[in-house]
Parts: sequence; structure tokens; C-alpha cells
Amino acid sequence: MPRIVLTALGVFLLALLLVTGAELVIGHPMSGGPVGETTMTALFLDPSS
Repeated sequence: MPRIVLTALGVFLLALLLVTGAELVIGHPMSGGPVGETTMTALFLDPSS
């Protein structure tokens, strides 16, 4: 069981590094959203401001 957890964590971290690296190289988020905007910040922004 611990081997499965460590493998899953390793795959997750590798994917995280690949996406972050690609975003740094291309200079913008892969999602196509504005630079610096994440799902969490989008949830808490006031659309009227």
C-alpha cells in the first residue's frame, strides 16, 4: 500500500513540475486565463469591482 501512495505522489509531483515548467517557458498559464489568476482567486473576486 505505501508503494502505491508514493507512486501516486511521485506522478502528481512530476505532472505539477511539467505543467509549471511549461507555463514558465511559454510565459502564460496553460489554461488560457490571465496571468496569476487561479480558480480560487476567481471564486473570491467581486465581479462588480
